[in-house]
Amino acid sequence: MYLASTTRHVHVQSRGTMIALVYSGGSVDSPLFDSGRRYKLMSSRLILLGLIFALPAAVMGQVNLGSIDGTIRDGSGGVLPGATLVLTSPELPGGPQMFTTNDQGRYRFRNLPPGDYQLTIEMPGFATYREEGLIVTLGGNVERNVNMSVASVAETITVTGESPIVDTRKSGLSTNYDDSMMENIPLRRFSMFDFTKSAPGMSATNPTSGSSTRVSAYGSNTDENTYLMDGTDFTAPVSGAAWPWPDTDTIEEIEIISLGASAEYQVGGGAVFNAISRQGTNEVRVDAAYFGMSDAITSKPIKRGCGGCPDGDENGETGFTRDKYIDFTTHVGAPIVKDKAWIYAGYQYLRDYDNQPGTDPRFPRQFEADRINWKFTWQITENMKFMHTYHDDYWVIPQTPSITAPFESILTFGGRNPSITFGNITHVLSQDTFYDVRVSGFYSPDDYARPNGNFGQSRREDTATGQISGGPPFSGGFRQARTAVHGKLSHYASDWMGSDHDFKFGVQYVVGQHSGHYGYTNDIIYYDYNGAPDYAYIRERYNYGGKFTDLGFFVEDMVHIGDRATVQIGVRYDRVEAISQDVQFMEQDDRGVIPVSGQEVTGLGTLYTNNNIAPRIGFNIKLDNEGKTVLRGNWGLYFRQPITGEIAAVHPGNTTITTAFFDPATGGYTDIVDVFDPLVNIGVASDTVSPRTSQFSIGIDREVTNDIAVGFTYIRKDGSNYNGWITQNALYEPGQVTLDDGSQLDVFNITTDPSDRFYLLGNCPCGPESMNFPNFFMDYDGLEFKVTKRMANNWQALISYNYSHVRGLMGRNYAGPSSSQESRVRSGAIGRDPNQFTNAEGNLLNDRPHTFIFTGTYEFPGIELLIGANYRYFTGKPWASQARPRLPQGRQPIYLEPLGSRRLSSQNNFDLRISKIFRFGEAGKFEIFADILNVLNETAEEDIESRNAFSSNLGVGDRWVDPRRAFVGVKFAY
Repeated sequence: MYLASTTRHVHVQSRGTMIALVYSGGSVDSPLFDSGRRYKLMSSRLILLGLIFALPAAVMGQVNLGSIDGTIRDGSGGVLPGATLVLTSPELPGGPQMFTTNDQGRYRFRNLPPGDYQLTIEMPGFATYREEGLIVTLGGNVERNVNMSVASVAETITVTGESPIVDTRKSGLSTNYDDSMMENIPLRRFSMFDFTKSAPGMSATNPTSGSSTRVSAYGSNTDENTYLMDGTDFTAPVSGAAWPWPDTDTIEEIEIISLGASAEYQVGGGAVFNAISRQGTNEVRVDAAYFGMSDAITSKPIKRGCGGCPDGDENGETGFTRDKYIDFTTHVGAPIVKDKAWIYAGYQYLRDYDNQPGTDPRFPRQFEADRINWKFTWQITENMKFMHTYHDDYWVIPQTPSITAPFESILTFGGRNPSITFGNITHVLSQDTFYDVRVSGFYSPDDYARPNGNFGQSRREDTATGQISGGPPFSGGFRQARTAVHGKLSHYASDWMGSDHDFKFGVQYVVGQHSGHYGYTNDIIYYDYNGAPDYAYIRERYNYGGKFTDLGFFVEDMVHIGDRATVQIGVRYDRVEAISQDVQFMEQDDRGVIPVSGQEVTGLGTLYTNNNIAPRIGFNIKLDNEGKTVLRGNWGLYFRQPITGEIAAVHPGNTTITTAFFDPATGGYTDIVDVFDPLVNIGVASDTVSPRTSQFSIGIDREVTNDIAVGFTYIRKDGSNYNGWITQNALYEPGQVTLDDGSQLDVFNITTDPSDRFYLLGNCPCGPESMNFPNFFMDYDGLEFKVTKRMANNWQALISYNYSHVRGLMGRNYAGPSSSQESRVRSGAIGRDPNQFTNAEGNLLNDRPHTFIFTGTYEFPGIELLIGANYRYFTGKPWASQARPRLPQGRQPIYLEPLGSRRLSSQNNFDLRISKIFRFGEAGKFEIFADILNVLNETAEEDIESRNAFSSNLGVGDRWVDPRRAFVGVKFAY
């Protein structure tokens, strides 16, 4: 027999019959949303703190815009101190920026919005130099070294189109989508994340369909990304996902920092998705767009029986059905006070109703979104600028009905998610020093999960066939909040210790939390096996929550060593606390989930505290004098913040889960095999440390022409310290069970009484210690080849090929192929039962060994006819067959083969756009277009009916990529 026992450090405190983990530290702040008064009080304190930070000693935010720098020399190569540089652009409505070269002839323009710039250089005795068409990208740097020509009379030398395409400062990898690419590439318009799902190195959970925005960046988990909108972090505390989904047409540019995120970013083991919205200028600009789609221009390559629905064809089958598609956007930008203050605002109305094959067209998936946004910018003085932004997304996102999950058995989710920059101040103290301070937040004040069908009918799921019937599994709602104060001081020190240094110092304070109320339909979920009653989960409604705080400091130095090398050295320190906070007691009625005044559920307080030190280093070396070929590389450590949905599992507001088998003798679910009381059977290890990723890359970039660059990169990642369920006290004995085909399978049977079992949430190795199960881990190796062609000579393109493997062992490895690769621990995660480890190590859920992407546009000269194309090839996601034998501890899913032994079908997706522009007046534009999505009519499945090895529908498709269909629409701009 095996006894699970560990020596982890756990503080246990008795509260009557409750066993709860507590930390010996002090009290916990009240949640932002526990009541209106507390919310306002906390917000006021944070805003006041932000204003205090705005003193010159302060430091700030995460909006890394673009930059231009370089050295000015004479014809003999000598440096020219005192040269005057003037930078102008429509993106600088407050007026041009000016700079005077220092003693080494160097200059630098920082904090530049993406766009097209003109640089003018003047020096007595030299011809005026003017360069047009300098393209600045979000997060990018343009190095322009200029040799001035001596002139005896006044003259001007004008240069156009010399902006370099290879970045001579960056050490990692990034991809940018500017407005010309975003406006002209054909993609389904769920949100701006349709672009991030198509970027190099990204493995999307659902690449071309569905409402999932989750992506794995070079093998990292989908909950290890950071999502920014105008510098405001809207990463959901509850899940680590992107929660608001901004209107695509309001975005100016998206930067995806996929490798080598600087010390400024706390979470960066995955990618940093940094979007910047459009801003108002001194000109009044108005635009509107309409996209439409109908069932008449939607193909039906796959048909399946719809179970006798009245709208089936002569064979009783239905295909993909388009019930409605309307997408309307409008935006306006204008000056409030010319040269001083500007506003930009927008609205999107989106309705997308459709059905998958084999479902009833009378009950489509009805996705709805109403998105509003505005951006206010104010040039307070010549050297000080203020910005305020607001984005809100009123959304309804139902689960997708399928053959196995009909409409009445699933849920509709909805809510709203304001994402706010309360205020951002940028103050230039000198041409070498500026600071930036920001107070921002992201909130979900009332998100809900509501039944589609009869809430009085309990759910039934057949674990052999995957077929679901009855009503939804649960209902409820939750609230979440993420409020942050950020500060950053940037200082350029020329010729300090023999080199030029670009210093950044920063401090960041973040509070993230959520609370919720949920319950099973009729307090029970039934499970059948091959049509026969099998077992049930029984649970009363519950309240729960989780919270974290993160106080972070960072320092970074970008050292310019001569004219050939740049070294970026940074380190950040984060003090992170995971907290089980007090939450307001909530109930559900016909109005939804409502708080009960004056009632709270007391939390456990601080669960654990981490002190994380994350060093990062990168380099960029010019391999030739012109900087057309560079060698770059980076290494760094990245820590994941606590995910409040993981912490919530141990909240005292949770209720007991009873597992009972069906007893034919009694005709009821009376054979109780497990009584899992969250107040008795689980805790949190106080020595838990933050999951971390070690990241390394090395690559080479080469400018082939002025407008084409190629790059080749090797990437390595190692993830460790992932959380799971640690078996603290349980007895198992080896045994065998007979499977459906008569074969025998080795298993472990539990012998410990349910009331004596104890599990800890903490860093694995999980499972019983005596069984020597491995740590949870992630290993990624990848190669990337990339070609970038920026817009010139009427065309632009982005081409990439990635070959990679990501393997490991995660709590999420139990999930099916439509699920996301996550580090977050869920209630059913691997660890609480040793049988779950059998064959569980293997390819992780977002592993796609081969991906190829081509994105581009071509404009026919003279006639303003445009063709846009977007092609993506992805290897299918991994999965493996299972058995679900009946054991003393209940039915357990056990892999019969290593994870990754099977895969979904690979996907070939090709989208095409044709558009024609008509001009009117001086600035008017009218465009008509057609987008044909999935031109090849790809029919790859994105989910399967069953993974049960003994089911007749093992591996049979249950949901597919959206078929060939067409958008038609118009755009207007003035």
